Amino acid sequence: DCAAAHRRLGGDFGRLRALSLDAWSPLVLDYLLQSAGNERARDVWEAVGPPTGWSRPAPDAPAHVKEQWVVAKYAWRGFLAENVFEEEPSRALKVAAASGSLRDVVAAKARGGDPNWRDEGLDDGRT
Repeated sequence: DCAAAHRRLGGDFGRLRALSLDAWSPLVLDYLLQSAGNERARDVWEAVGPPTGWSRPAPDAPAHVKEQWVVAKYAWRGFLAENVFEEEPSRALKVAAASGSLRDVVAAKARGGDPNWRDEGLDDGRT
């Protein structure tokens, strides 16, 4: 049910992949096992916890309840902490990626950072 809700949000909110149906490179699998995963994502996407009246749906919750949770969490960005970046999200994403901080990359992306953003202040053509 959660997977279906994620798919309905579309590619702007992430890419859903199945462990058993999609091809995974050893490099990506190693990365996911060592540095990412649901717990780390929750550290960003649920940093402040659900507001009053909300709770993470149980595995047996109805599909519409799970969909409400997914929309509130990702589309409305309802459980994110206050913005901790001094720069706008796309610049913060670039800085986080350059520094190798996975948590900051996820946080900047969650805040709307565009990985294809181009720094117009640079004349070298790099993003």
